[in-house]
Amino acid sequence: MENRYLVHVIIRKDKKLKDGRHPLNLLVTLNGETFRMNIKGKRLKADEWNVKKRKPTSNCKNSSLVESELNKEVAKVEKFVLESNLKNRTITKEEVRNFYYEKDLKYDDFFTHYDDFLEKKFPNIAETTKKPYELLKTQLKEYRDYRKMKVLTLNDMNYSFISDFFHWVKVEKETGNSGLATRRKNLITVLEEFVKKDLIRKNYCKQIKRFPENEKDVFLTPKEIRKFKNADLECGKKTNGLEFSRDLYLFGCYTGLRYGDIMELEWKHIKDDHIKKVQQKTKKLVSTPLLPEAKRLLKFYKMKGLQGKVFPHRANATLNRDLKDIAGMAEINKVLTFHSARHTFGTILALNKVTPFHIAHVMGHSDVRMTSRYVNSNDEILGNIMKTVSFQN
Repeated sequence: MENRYLVHVIIRKDKKLKDGRHPLNLLVTLNGETFRMNIKGKRLKADEWNVKKRKPTSNCKNSSLVESELNKEVAKVEKFVLESNLKNRTITKEEVRNFYYEKDLKYDDFFTHYDDFLEKKFPNIAETTKKPYELLKTQLKEYRDYRKMKVLTLNDMNYSFISDFFHWVKVEKETGNSGLATRRKNLITVLEEFVKKDLIRKNYCKQIKRFPENEKDVFLTPKEIRKFKNADLECGKKTNGLEFSRDLYLFGCYTGLRYGDIMELEWKHIKDDHIKKVQQKTKKLVSTPLLPEAKRLLKFYKMKGLQGKVFPHRANATLNRDLKDIAGMAEINKVLTFHSARHTFGTILALNKVTPFHIAHVMGHSDVRMTSRYVNSNDEILGNIMKTVSFQN
């Protein structure tokens, strides 16, 4: 949007100083909003100013010099607005004031507050959760430079800028819907904190339409879990690795633990038929009841005499590669990742009529709404519910 503007000099006849002179102001109309800015050190008597021509009269000493200096003040503001138009950047009166008075823009710098946000948030979140925030910051800086903006201010975070940013990330960075959805979620979180602190009035990122997920959350049905568990994994030297990956995945299905929490799991976390552990991602203590299937796996690895950690380390990338092979051997036509084990756990609980509240509690969700994906993910659940519906009294 091009900024519409008009700038000229006025005399403040409503303000008379002790020496009988009146201050001169710049009267600025910007995008339909009019405001005044004091011109430092410029004061004239009423008869020294021509109101109609908006310039000093002959009664003013050095009138030509004064007129030239005033024209420079007008040109200074006009140049700032014109440069903003060339950058296709909508500006506010606050930005014009800050520019004209040469205020320190550090307070309005978006990244100053972004860094403050990260400093306070990072101690409470996992390393894997930090990376998307750091990537968002990097790409916002790259986009700022792409737009040739000297500084990205809080006022710049309007709908137009944010919408254009996501388009740039999608096209220039070749980012898919999943990545765009993560950027949107993180930026909403950041801006929501800014709203709470009265740094900005509105979180425009909320108005950005949700990016559709490329695929629905993948999970295994009870029948597929049996096929996965009983598949013949004989594959030469790869057999032991595939079997270990299968055990880890099944343990995730039986407990709902994330990859990072399983890799960090120690024997001391297992107490009274529960896993009691602070989640790596949320930093919250979660108590997960142990199902018989999970107990059998724990007993098997306990017999191996491992100290400290329950399971040996296995890279997430290796697990995901193995899961692709195991799914093929089990004739399961789904693209499995290790995180789908957690979705499987939640879905199986819902299938067994566990309430969303209790699913959220066991999985460590802070909001029951996060559990809705499991309740709505299985046609069998809905089918069983519909069987109980009757229009008969």
